[in-house]
Amino acid sequence: MEMDRILELCVKAQASDIHLTVGKPATLRVHGELRPIEAGAPVLEPKDTEALVKSITPEHHRQKVEEVGGCDFGFAYGK
Repeated sequence: MEMDRILELCVKAQASDIHLTVGKPATLRVHGELRPIEAGAPVLEPKDTEALVKSITPEHHRQKVEEVGGCDFGFAYGK
C-alpha cells in the first residue's frame, strides 16, 4: 500500500491519526477509536513500514527514530 492511498483513506474517514506498526495493518484513529485502514489490509512488514514512514518524514525526524525508536509529528496533506 502506498502512502498516498493511506492519506486519501485518512481524509475520507476524517481520521485524526495514522498508526504504522510492524506486524499490524496500517491503522486510523477515527473519533478516538483505532480501526484498520480497510478490510483485508495487509500486515506491515519492517521494510514496508520503513518505506511508508520515509516517504513523508523530514530528515530530522528520521534521525530521532534512529536514536530513540520513534517520533510523533504532524503532516499536512492536500491543498
